[in-house]
Amino acid sequence: MKTNSSRYTVTYYNDSNEEARAISERLITKSQPYITHVVNSNESFSTLAGKYLNNEKLYWYIADQNPQIKFPDLIPIGTLVRIPLA
Repeated sequence: MKTNSSRYTVTYYNDSNEEARAISERLITKSQPYITHVVNSNESFSTLAGKYLNNEKLYWYIADQNPQIKFPDLIPIGTLVRIPLA
């Protein structure tokens, strides 16, 4: 069984239900319009998706626009983040 949890990790389970994680990234196929946001304390892709896209589960839209940010839950304060307008 294969479960895609984000662009950062893909979780695989073998027949013995053992878990293995691997790095995986989506390829952005086209550029889309975006706005920018300067990160404040305690903000993550999920909280920004809730604020701008009205759904925290759409965090991966923001993740795809910001491949330079490797740890989406530990974004340094002051980081400029692109928020897609979709």
